[in-house]
Amino acid sequence: MNRILAVLLLMIPQAAMAVVGHRLPDEMVSPIIEDFLQEANKITDLPIPKERPAVYLSPRNEIAAAYCDANSPCSVIAVTDDVTGDIYLSSSISFTSVFNQSIFFHEVVHFMQVKSKHFSYLSGCRKWAAEEVHAYKAQSSWLISKGYKGFDVPDMSKQCVD
Repeated sequence: MNRILAVLLLMIPQAAMAVVGHRLPDEMVSPIIEDFLQEANKITDLPIPKERPAVYLSPRNEIAAAYCDANSPCSVIAVTDDVTGDIYLSSSISFTSVFNQSIFFHEVVHFMQVKSKHFSYLSGCRKWAAEEVHAYKAQSSWLISKGYKGFDVPDMSKQCVD
């Protein structure tokens, strides 16, 4: 699967990668999404939704402008829209590395959270923190399942002020 992801994403014409919000063709990402959904379901027990996310490549600065607080530093390279479940990946990252593929996997977990309303009992920063910890734990487990070192997940709720 890792080679498939790298090859499919490398097949995107370079000119297309420069387009803000360039949607990747479903036939290109469907095999990857299906693999990630199955793996995420096994790791998280989140249900696999009937629908599939739209996946877009966007310049990192456009993602940051849309999703980050202008007054805070922001190193975002991928996001999942918390209403539609659409996934936005930075066109500047290479998906030839397993770690970068795990970023895409992390966003698929967010898609599954959105569609299942998994953290609907929470709101605001507490919801964001719970979603991130859940997705980071899944990402670390996914990396371990691929034979790579996982990582410690910080307590994101410490960033929340109630």
